[in-house]
Amino acid sequence: LVQRANALAKIGQWEIELINNTIYWSEITRDIHEAPADYTPNLEEALKFYKEGSIRNLIMQKAMDAIEKGISWDEELPILTYKNNERWVRTIGDAEFKDGKCIKLYGSFQDIHLQKKAEISLARSEAFNRGILKSLNSQIAVLNSEGIIIETNDAWNQFSLQNGETDLNKTSKGS
Repeated sequence: LVQRANALAKIGQWEIELINNTIYWSEITRDIHEAPADYTPNLEEALKFYKEGSIRNLIMQKAMDAIEKGISWDEELPILTYKNNERWVRTIGDAEFKDGKCIKLYGSFQDIHLQKKAEISLARSEAFNRGILKSLNSQIAVLNSEGIIIETNDAWNQFSLQNGETDLNKTSKGS
């Protein structure tokens, strides 16, 4: 039941045994990476799935913080799959210690690509619309369902200031 639920949520597991330097990826984790069923990366290969630069540096820092300080992580990051496709994932990691020494890193790996692409698209659309709103010469205010102003453009702000209005949220539905 847990395996079926994980498959539906696209959540895989992973482990890194630090004593013998071996890595385990569940079938779902391999699927997310678009790797062959028999593929087992070493640590260097696993890190190369993260884009070189700030993203790879971030995940390496998170792993080091877990090993040295026992700090777990929960990050949403893009990877490049085995087939060189970009995919957004959520990686959660934690450390296991024995006699004060980190012996294992383990966690989950989730495919969040579709949700993240929708989130990015929505953010771009909102930024675009705000840009249009701000650039218009007409006075425009956006109200929420309670009639409270949640966004105004520069023309509205200038008009309000010229007329002594200091509380932009004073406007209600009936005004």
